Formats: sequence, structure tokens, C-alpha cells
Amino acid sequence: MIEEVTFENVEGFTEEGLPFLIYFRDPSKKSDDKVFIDAVVRELYDQRMSINPLLADGLKFVHPLRHLGKTTKDLPVLAIDSFVHMYLFPDISQLSQPGVLKQVRNLHDGLFKQRTRRPIWSVTSVEDVLQTYTARWRRREDLITGELYEMLSASMGRHSAHCVCSDS
Repeated sequence: MIEEVTFENVEGFTEEGLPFLIYFRDPSKKSDDKVFIDAVVRELYDQRMSINPLLADGLKFVHPLRHLGKTTKDLPVLAIDSFVHMYLFPDISQLSQPGVLKQVRNLHDGLFKQRTRRPIWSVTSVEDVLQTYTARWRRREDLITGELYEMLSASMGRHSAHCVCSDS
């Protein structure tokens, strides 16, 4: 039910089209994996056809960690990648508490996004948004322009300091 994602097999998981529940961890601390595995089995067993729980070597997958505003010093880190948004699990120390992963059930019906108004990452400035989008768009060989910067600056002025950012 829970597999290890590597650079070699990530494309296969992506082709499945299921959102990822990714547990980035320090591979030398495999005993910590049990907390994640137990939580997934306890709370998401019936969701195995709608989300793909994965273990990831946080020392190798540093790029996604940076997108989440995290470093290897923050490991373990838990996130949902829906291919449109990435949602950071707020407090990894609560992972062993019953019910903490139940919100994942709402990922497909729109309730998840409504209930998690907090963004993928806490946005404190337009530069944070641009840094994230620059990295995403470089994969698509797009460029960020001054016009986008102005649009985001104006948007930040009209909304709260926290925003949900998407690729759409």
C-alpha cells in the first residue's frame, strides 16, 4: 500500500494520476516511518484508490522540500501533492493522533481546499510567491515577467497575507 518514491519510479506514480501523500524523511531514521505507515493504514486504507501514500528520501528530494519552505533539517515533512496545489501537513508531531489524516478524504470533493485556506506555504511576500512559481515554471521553460510581478503585488495588496496559489 505504501511505496518508496525514487527518481527512477516517480514517473510511473505520476502516470497513475492519483494525488500523492508524501512523507519526506531521513532514510537513516527508518523507525520514524512506522508512525506514517500506521496513520495511513489506520485512516486511509479505504482511500487507497484515490491517493498514493509514498515514502521519499528527504535528503535526495530537496527540491520539493524547498517548494514547501522546508529543508532537510525539518525532516520528517508530510505533504499532499494534488498536481495543482501542494499542501503542507501543519504539525508532524501530531501524525500519531487518530483522525489527523481524515481531511485527505475531502481532497476530491473540494472540501479539502475550502477547509485548508492556509496555503501550501505561508506567503509573507510577493518574492516568496515568485520564488515558488519561478521554480515551477522553469520546468515548463516559461519565464516570469515584470507584468506577473505587478499582478501578484496587486493581488497581495487586496488579499490577506496568506493566499492559496495554483498553476491555473
